[in-house]
Amino acid sequence: DGQPAIQVFDKTLQIKQMHVLETLDLLITRTDKGKEARLAVFRLNALWKGIEAKSPRGKSDCRENKLEKTKGCHLYAINTHHSNELRIIAAIRNKLLLVTRKFRRW
Repeated sequence: DGQPAIQVFDKTLQIKQMHVLETLDLLITRTDKGKEARLAVFRLNALWKGIEAKSPRGKSDCRENKLEKTKGCHLYAINTHHSNELRIIAAIRNKLLLVTRKFRRW
């Protein structure tokens, strides 16, 4: 679109996979590699505040956004077809982990 690229994360954080869910105000990422790979969920408005301050997030800034029990995740998929529920399925070694989150209607 002719817009310049904006750096959201610095080089200490390797993003391998991501989804932006604007309707839920979420950014879902799979970071790093190998056994240290994890899923992280960020609020978009919190990321915008960092962009406006011109301070990209690093690996140490993202610890509070990591999803529990997703260590070693090598692939994930999301399902938002359910109106008030987000489902994330994560592949970890030879197992699948289902994470669900319900959102209240305003």
